[in-house]
Amino acid sequence: MNIKKLLLIMRLTTVLLLLVIMQVSANSLAQKITLSEKNTPLESVFKKISKQSGYDFLFTGTMLKESKNVTVNVKNADFMEVLHMIFKNQPIEFRVDDKTVFLSKRTTSLIDKLISRFSSIDVQGIVVDSSGSALSGATVTVKGTGMSVRTNEDGNFYLENIDENSVIVISYLGYGTKEVKAQPKMGKIMLSMDSRRLEEVNVINTGYQVLSKQRATGSFSKPDMQVYKDRNGSMDIIGRLEGLVPGLTITSTTAQTGETYKTPVIRGKSSIELDNSPLYVVNGVIVTNLNSLNPNDVADITVLKDAVAAAIWGAKAANGVIVITTKSGTKNQKLNINYSGFINFGGKPDFNYGRLLNSQQFIQAAKETFDPQLNQWDYLYNSVIAPHELVLYNQYRGLISEATANKSLDSLSGISNKGQIKDLMFQNAMTINNTLSLSGGNNQYSFYGSASYTKIKSSTPGADNETYGLNFTQDIAISKFLKIALNTSLSADPGRAKRPVSIQDRFLPYQLFQDPAGNPINMPYVQGWSAETRADFQARSRINLDYIPLNEINYGYNKGNNLSANLVGNAWLKLLPGLTFHGTYGYTKIPGTIRSYDDHRLYRVRKELLGLTEAASTNVEPVYYLPTTGGTYSLTHRDQQNYTLRNQLEYVLNPRKGSDRLTLQVGQEANEQFFKSNTNTLYGYDEALQTYAQLDFNAINNISDPVDPEGGFFGGANPFVENESKSRAISYFALASYTLNDKYSLDASWRIDHSNLIGSDKSSQNKPIWSIGGKWNVSKEDFMKSAGLISDLGLRATYGVTGNSPFVGASSSYNILSREMGNFGATYIGGPAFLLSRPANRKLNWESTQTINLGIDFTLWKRISASIDLYRKKTTDLLGERKSNPLTGYSSFLSNIGNLGNQGIELSIHSRNIENGAFGWSSDFIFAYNKNKLVSYSDPTDFDKTGYSRIYGSNVVGFPLNALFAYQYAGLDNLGDPMIRLADGTVTKEPEVAKAEDVVYKGSINPKFSGGLTNNLRYKGFGLTINMIYNLGHVMRTEVNEFFTGRLTLNNPGQFMGNIPALFADRWKVPGDETTKTIPSYVADGDESLSRRDIEYYTKADINVVSASYAKIRDITLSYSLAPTLLKSLKIAGVRFNAQATNFMLWKANHKGLDPEFQDFYSGARRLPQNRHTFSLGANITF
Repeated sequence: MNIKKLLLIMRLTTVLLLLVIMQVSANSLAQKITLSEKNTPLESVFKKISKQSGYDFLFTGTMLKESKNVTVNVKNADFMEVLHMIFKNQPIEFRVDDKTVFLSKRTTSLIDKLISRFSSIDVQGIVVDSSGSALSGATVTVKGTGMSVRTNEDGNFYLENIDENSVIVISYLGYGTKEVKAQPKMGKIMLSMDSRRLEEVNVINTGYQVLSKQRATGSFSKPDMQVYKDRNGSMDIIGRLEGLVPGLTITSTTAQTGETYKTPVIRGKSSIELDNSPLYVVNGVIVTNLNSLNPNDVADITVLKDAVAAAIWGAKAANGVIVITTKSGTKNQKLNINYSGFINFGGKPDFNYGRLLNSQQFIQAAKETFDPQLNQWDYLYNSVIAPHELVLYNQYRGLISEATANKSLDSLSGISNKGQIKDLMFQNAMTINNTLSLSGGNNQYSFYGSASYTKIKSSTPGADNETYGLNFTQDIAISKFLKIALNTSLSADPGRAKRPVSIQDRFLPYQLFQDPAGNPINMPYVQGWSAETRADFQARSRINLDYIPLNEINYGYNKGNNLSANLVGNAWLKLLPGLTFHGTYGYTKIPGTIRSYDDHRLYRVRKELLGLTEAASTNVEPVYYLPTTGGTYSLTHRDQQNYTLRNQLEYVLNPRKGSDRLTLQVGQEANEQFFKSNTNTLYGYDEALQTYAQLDFNAINNISDPVDPEGGFFGGANPFVENESKSRAISYFALASYTLNDKYSLDASWRIDHSNLIGSDKSSQNKPIWSIGGKWNVSKEDFMKSAGLISDLGLRATYGVTGNSPFVGASSSYNILSREMGNFGATYIGGPAFLLSRPANRKLNWESTQTINLGIDFTLWKRISASIDLYRKKTTDLLGERKSNPLTGYSSFLSNIGNLGNQGIELSIHSRNIENGAFGWSSDFIFAYNKNKLVSYSDPTDFDKTGYSRIYGSNVVGFPLNALFAYQYAGLDNLGDPMIRLADGTVTKEPEVAKAEDVVYKGSINPKFSGGLTNNLRYKGFGLTINMIYNLGHVMRTEVNEFFTGRLTLNNPGQFMGNIPALFADRWKVPGDETTKTIPSYVADGDESLSRRDIEYYTKADINVVSASYAKIRDITLSYSLAPTLLKSLKIAGVRFNAQATNFMLWKANHKGLDPEFQDFYSGARRLPQNRHTFSLGANITF
């Protein structure tokens, strides 16, 4: 054979080989299968399919024993179609994941077999976009059931044993949802892009523009809206976001009154003087709060965290922005009627949480601390004398025997008032919400409307609040050039409250409020004075001084009603190809009234009257300077008016034949917030006759000999008070973004705010706010196409400046004077006087925050998606008080004086763990770390150099905000006095000796780590969602003994306090106890205790600071959706029921039984939990 012929053969062979390889590669890529098998074992068929497709089959050795041989004849058939053919009527199920086919034994009940045989069909189809391209990963659901699958790489899906009357729902991120009737061969199903489907996580709304997540460079986060909707036990929109957004830390704190507050902070605190709460935006317009917004009307929430995301909102966005978009109608949608409602049971406070003395322990402690020589009876005429003290004093004074005294004290020891307080002073808290909505539309018009009713009944008797809401959104396509949208929301918020006594769990543990016959008990001692003093005051003034707490509730009320009207309009006018005018116009008006009435029978009114009554003896007719009948009536009118006017031009261009995208926006915005209130107060008001008395304020100010020597002054309200505030800004802004080849994106923004919140100096008014950011979609690169592990990868980097404006009046252009005067216009001897309440501050600027953000977004195996962000924030020009020359007339003024830093990392992971027909399990993990440090602030004073200033100060240069400092505890001495160790090692108990360097930093009360873990499980129509939240890395003071000296009685007249922690029993008692005990001794003489020791060396010691870290199951939700067959008979589109329980402690770092959410972090006091757990029932019905 010659060389030429050999080379020709080699060339032909090479070409043939290349053709074969290319053919095999193409077949594998397209997943087309050709088979001609007759009665072939299943395992042999697997090998042939694997060879053609590259897919592996995974199964156990025994799994194919019962399989049937296969007969199949197909040519260039779809891979999934062939699989369904060969597994039909087989005792084996399959699941395709990546390049592997997993096999498992089929488990089918007899009923399922019968249904499958007689009433079910198998459904298959292909999901494509408007260009005909396959949509991989689209969700295909059988409506009303938990059965769903996702389309494969070719857009194919297959559903088995589907009711022939079922409706198939197809959804895909960024596309409109489509519903079609089930058919065996559904063919191609086309989905259309829908920019208004903002609830989908790949569409981001900043309030100024709607972005695709693929090209967004900033740090944005969106919560799981299904979890948000299921948290239906509360109307608190921000509270529903807890644990769902990385970097959004929501802390729960309980006040001394028992009220619980949710405080949101994004990426750490950035200010000391100003509010650290984020900016709230609803439908593109700034709002002051979210109180009037129905959570059921919310469609989408986006949290803007870095400068590129938030800088466009100007000098109010340094704390981040929460953008909320309400629901709207969908074009070409038939009328949809939906009902959503829930009832939440909050219960009563948990009186078993506190660790206080019981009645027996209290009486024993009272005996041990009773000192009648130090606290002599004759000097207690103006003091509270509790029943146990009266018994002890009567015994000491010889009025009763020891046996009688012991009998009385034993009787008190056996009484517990917990039951009466819980039953008589509290009611079961409850929240009810009902929302009915309608939506629909055609090609030119769509709408969404809702009506809602909410009733909130707190645990305080006589207090409840109702909210009536209407919401209506319209989208109108007037022509192909002009489109408008209008949202109108109205709400009324009537509320009522009576005058119950304020009581928690600290009252005398033995004092009942009702006798065995059910009669309310009179306990005048609570208000102070001895019985003899009280009798004298009552006789001379002829004013009844009985005090019956249970009757007080009916002697007054508050009635309020806030109306809210909010209108937001948008208009889009296409001027030229790619050029659109967009106008946004918002107006809010919130008028409100509060009516308050305190009857003359209310004890507080009677006591005030006593202090303004003159009667030298019982034989003299009293002279009253206040009315003795009627009551005190006040009427407050409030009005809030806000407006926003925003005009902008938007230009969009897709150059290079659509490979790139350019977006430009320029605009101007004006907004104003105006608030005004006035209060009129009348005295001696008769509600029936609507008459009132005229007060002689000159005589009141000159009263000389009141019955109550501590009276003599009028503490009531001025007859007329008016307040007004206004903030106004005019802004200019620009945004630009460019995306190259769908791979590289660049964003920039610029804004200037001219505002009356900022100093009038030009250097302040013209300070720009700007940002720049870039993103690289690495997964779009050619070298990533073969990366099977990573299906999506993007890198982000941003930098920019945001601001935080001063409060109203802080940057006045002129000195602000106020009149200095006595009560109700009474002038001083020298005549009217004026003081300088706030100096002009023309150069005051907003606090500036510079933020660097680096981020990465990626998806693994097409089922695990994650985002990681690293950020560093530097806040300059912190507001604070700067000392001034005293000759100026004021001691200090507000100035930009400090710097603060924040840095952290955020992580969010979404994982589709199992998706297998009727069963599914997905998880979301949220993690955030934040560390802040006060870099510089005001110059330290001499006081700042003391240990006391550190103990009670929370913002110290060089440490995080809200830092907690403590003394280094060195135990007790032989008198039971606390000692501390100084920095030089010296041990001392001398008061006020500690310097700043002698106290130790224990941590911050702000958590370093926060986040949540959500698990969603579904099986057919059932769903189970478990939400865990955690806050870690912060500290708090623990509960300590509070009673070290004085009398064991009520702390202050009129307050239901007096009990103490059970720790008192474990105090130092005798010499030698200092070796085993840490709680200081009790010293009866307060002067002696104060002079020889500082008790805070113990109460504020390092041994009493513990970790505040905890993890809770915030809520567990069980849901059930009715089956389609039942829904068909009911003629209902969908029904979903859910039940939810909240707040179950999983873990806490402290071992003292303290729940950090019911703890005062600074004092260490336990707070009474108003409701440890709540339980909700809800329903969602669609017609």
